[in-house]
Parts: sequence; structure tokens; C-alpha cells
Amino acid sequence: MKHLVYLIVFVLGIIPSADLVSQSQKTITLREAISLALENNYMVTRSEARVESERANVASSYGNFLPNLNVSAGYRHSDSRGIRYIQGEPIGVADVFTTYSSGISSSIVLFDGLANVGNLNQSQYSRASAEYSLVNTQRAVITQVYTRYFEVFRRQELLRVSNENLLRSKAQLERIVESNRVGAVPIVDVYRQQVVVGNDELALIQAEQNLANAKADLTFFLGLNPIQEYTYDAAGVPSSINEAEMRNMLQRYRDIEMLQDQTLRTRQDIQASQQRVYAAESGVTRARGSYWPTVALNANYGLTGTELSNMNDSRSFNYNLSFSIPIFQRFQRNNQVQQARVQLRQFEIEHNELRNQALLDIRKAHLDLEASAKRVDVSKQNIVAAREEQRLAEERYNLGAGTLLDLIIANANLAQAESNNVDAIFGFYLSVRQLDFLIGEELY
Repeated sequence: MKHLVYLIVFVLGIIPSADLVSQSQKTITLREAISLALENNYMVTRSEARVESERANVASSYGNFLPNLNVSAGYRHSDSRGIRYIQGEPIGVADVFTTYSSGISSSIVLFDGLANVGNLNQSQYSRASAEYSLVNTQRAVITQVYTRYFEVFRRQELLRVSNENLLRSKAQLERIVESNRVGAVPIVDVYRQQVVVGNDELALIQAEQNLANAKADLTFFLGLNPIQEYTYDAAGVPSSINEAEMRNMLQRYRDIEMLQDQTLRTRQDIQASQQRVYAAESGVTRARGSYWPTVALNANYGLTGTELSNMNDSRSFNYNLSFSIPIFQRFQRNNQVQQARVQLRQFEIEHNELRNQALLDIRKAHLDLEASAKRVDVSKQNIVAAREEQRLAEERYNLGAGTLLDLIIANANLAQAESNNVDAIFGFYLSVRQLDFLIGEELY
């Protein structure tokens, strides 16, 4: 029986461990990563909360056009006792009564200098601005996911380059050791190549660490537990590019003026900024409303009685139309209008700055894309040259016509050329993604 209990405890302990292992083996695709980021990222949730707040403000602004409605009920009991003098004679008096009352009242503002209209327009524009900002935040988060997701596979490709370089160095070390054994090369070449292999091993360890850090950064950005291990699907992440594909992309983004026009039309942050300007203009209208008179209609209906059963015997109904105009408000109205105008001017300046910055960003991104394409071309040519240099250096060294230093330099040049090619390819695709973000294109 004792052994049976131990077995049950052991099995129950294995079950959550199996869950953790299966969770650690979970593979996340690029689309799933984007969905996770949009769901968990704090910038998105904060923008969503702002949208909900602005929508509530719009509902409240509509309420200013509706009448209010109040219902009241009361109970009063009075018990007064004392002495009253009548023609000089004291008489004991007891005054005891009970009163029940109920009523309903309502009032509506008929005119307030269009302040309620300005308030409604301001809240609607603020809501629109929040909604545009939310979309822009979501797009920024998606772009960050692409950057971090691509970084994982860029680091993975660099790890592959480091591993191939280490294998090449080890193979050369074996040949040098064998050549030294037969007396073809001096022992110093063995030691020198051992140092090269050691440095390549350190480079491989650093590449592995860089890959692990890139995965941890992506996992954290997606709102997942960075301690947990996840694998990421390479589907949708290009690791190479051909000439025709690159030229087609460059052709798509060749017209800088068209890109700038599209940016001003479609960028959500620019539209959000424009809505803030409109909201500030409505804020000025609302502030000016305090200079106009206010017209309101008030009405109430009430019942009173000494008993609940006879409350209907005493009824009252009255209504009135009120008209008030502020004459002097200790300069508060002028201050409110001036503050609203200053805020409008600030938003106009910010909007113009944002437009100019957007045009500048497009110009820089366009230049960066062209430069990225050139880096891809140059890196491809360098790989061809570096491989040929490495082949010739290795042949010359094996024949005794070249030095080990020449071979080491050729190997280093080849490894650097391959790393530069990886950086150039991923840099080109990230430049395309950044340009799509800036011009308001669909990101996925």
C-alpha cells in the first residue's frame, strides 16, 4: 500500500512537468506573435483604455442636450409643546403633525451659447483622435514584432555562419597538425591555428548567446514568460533574396513624391493629430459660450398630505423659464477663452511638425531602402570574391607557396563577408517593413 501511494504521488508530479515540457516546445508563428503582441502589449491596452474613456465622454456630451429628471419623497413629523398666552392667560399648547410628500422635477437647457455643441464636437473629435492613435499604436507594435522576429532569425543565420567558420577552422587545424607530423609545416603554424580555432569557438559561444537574447527579447515583448522556452516558425521570414524580387520592391517604392502624398493621407498618427486640432477648435467654441446668456426650462410636480392615503388631495405643478446672462465673472471667461486658443495653437504647431517629420522620415526611409539594396549587391559580390580568395589561399598554403597568415586572413574575410550578407538581406526586408509602416500600408 505504501509503495502504491508513492507511485501515485510520482505520477501526479510528472503530469505538470509534462505540461511544462510541452509548453516549452510550443512553436509560435509570425502571425501568432503579432496577435499575442496586440493582445498583451501595454501600449495597446493603454490606448484601448483611452478610447473607452473618450467614448464615455461622447455619451456624457450627448446628455447635455437632454432634460434631467429627479424624483423625491419625504416624511416629516413635528411635535411642539409649550405655553401660549391669550389675553394674558397662559394656555398649554401641543402642536403635533405628520406630513408626507413626493415630487418629480425636470429641467432642460434650451440655449447656453452653443457651449454644449462645442463640448459635443470636442468629445467626438477627441474620440476620433484616440481611435486613430490606437490604430497607429497597433501598427507600431506590429512593426516592432517584425523587427524582433526578424532579429531572431538574423541571429540564427549568424550562428550558422559562425558554426561553419569554426568547422572550417577545425578542418584546417587537422590538416596542419598532419602536415606538421610529416615535417611539412612548422609547429608554430599548429599553435597559431589553435588560437584561431579558440577564437572561432568564442565567436560561436557569443553567437549562441546573441540568439538566446534575441529570443528572450521577443518573448518578453509578446507578453509571455521570458523564462519559458519557445520556438519560432521561420515561415514568412526570408533568409535570401534574388535580384528580380529586390528590383520589383525598389520599383514599387521608386516615386518619393507619391510616397509622401500617401503618407499624409493615410498615416494614423497624422490623422489623430488633425482630430486633436479640430477638438481644440471646438474647445474655443465651448469657451466662448460663456459670453452668451443661458436659457433653461424648469418644471416640477408635487403631492403632500398628512396621510399616505390623502396625498393626492394636495397637488401642485409649476414651471418657469429662466434667463441668465453673466455680467462679470472676475475675468474667468476671458481666461478660459485665451487658454482654449493657446491650446489650439499648440496643437496646430504640433500637427505641422508631425507632418514635416513624417515627410522627412519617408525621405530617410527611401534613402535607407536604396542603400540597403546596394548593400545586398555588394555583399553578394564580396562573398564570391571572399570564397575564391579563401580557396586560393588554402591551395597555396597546402602547396607550400603561401603562409598561414594569408589563409587566416582569407578565412576571416570569408566569415565577415557571409555575416555582412546576412545583415544586408535582413536589413533590406526591415527597411521595406519600416517604409510600409511610414506610408500607412497594411502590415500583415
